[in-house]
Amino acid sequence: MTFGEVIVAARAQANLSQRELAARIKNRDGKPISSQYLNDVERSRRNPPRPHLIEQLAAELRIPPAVLYFHAGRLPPEAAVIAASEQTIVKAYTVLLTILRDGHEPGDRDGHEPGDRDGQERANVQ
Repeated sequence: MTFGEVIVAARAQANLSQRELAARIKNRDGKPISSQYLNDVERSRRNPPRPHLIEQLAAELRIPPAVLYFHAGRLPPEAAVIAASEQTIVKAYTVLLTILRDGHEPGDRDGHEPGDRDGQERANVQ
């Protein structure tokens, strides 16, 4: 699903027209974005918007901002200021990709902790 497709689906779920949603999303100068700009974003004629617009879209459409950043192919701004080693970055991406692909963390089959039997908590397994 593209960023624009996510916006279209969420806007439909919220029962908002492009014009209504565009009027609620403000540029840095305080003026609303145009419905034509929103139309272009929804149809992937423009790149996903900058973080301040992504945050507003998330709030108005009641979507977790992380979902929009993911579909925009971006990291949230707070991630850019984290000092991390290359090793930590590679490990984090590996875990993220595994979770997205398999639906669980590496070594965590079926949502259970490694070593669990039949879904029982480790504390219960004696």
